Amino acid sequence: MTTVTSSTPRSSAMLRLLGESYAWISFVPASLLLVAAYSTAAAASTSTYGHFHLFWAGMLVFALPVAARLLQRSTPVSERLALVAFAGLFCYLPKVLRTPDGPLFHDEMVHWYQVESVRTTGELFTANPTLDVISGFPGLHGATAWLPDIVGTSGWWVGLTLIGVAHVASLVGIFVLARATLSSDRAAGVAAFVYALNPSFLYFDAQFAYESVAIALFIWVLAALASGVAAKGVARRAWLGVMSDEPPPSAKRLPLAKSAPSRSADTNAEISAGSAEPSASSGSSW
Repeated sequence: MTTVTSSTPRSSAMLRLLGESYAWISFVPASLLLVAAYSTAAAASTSTYGHFHLFWAGMLVFALPVAARLLQRSTPVSERLALVAFAGLFCYLPKVLRTPDGPLFHDEMVHWYQVESVRTTGELFTANPTLDVISGFPGLHGATAWLPDIVGTSGWWVGLTLIGVAHVASLVGIFVLARATLSSDRAAGVAAFVYALNPSFLYFDAQFAYESVAIALFIWVLAALASGVAAKGVARRAWLGVMSDEPPPSAKRLPLAKSAPSRSADTNAEISAGSAEPSASSGSSW
């Protein structure tokens, strides 16, 4: 009896640990299924649908456990946020597997031309023969052209990394936005996960293009506004300060701002008299 009684809590603890970690464990087999799908597609000599089956099987192996864990009320907010970030990373994996060597789609070709133009000319605002508006938004192109010399890797992998960071940041931003507006960690996790299921996030917003960065910035502007409205005190000023050109109240009370000496009445009179003389002379010259 003693052995059975002592082993029962241990078994319960192991089952509870397994139940809490199955969402994380699913990342490995799901990723392997995606790799197998793209490998099968590349090696197939005829048009079969086996790679599609592997692809969607991998997506389901990851999505179902993560969705179940996000729906549980006992999941802590830190784990919800981490699962959302991993969902953004997993949804970017198909893009990396599809184009590991260079740009493929039309928008990527146009933006990659701009990267090469920045690299060869050393100038950010260079004209683009295909899409002229691109030259006015050189942030992604400049970073992709400049960072390879620092990190010592290919420019395309730098571009993939930058878009991957924006991809994950977009989903985390949805979580922050939903948490501020819905006042629920559980609802925020579910909202971010539902957003990750839309085809635009999986395909279009994963391209090497400035739209993939712009959507992340747009989401975080909304997240900062919603969080600032919902917060109070210092947190409110911190969130809303991100969106305002106004200096924070503390900056207006800096010693430097109030150390400027005030002008005396005599000094002001001398300045007024000095400024009046050139006016008179300039008037006579006309």
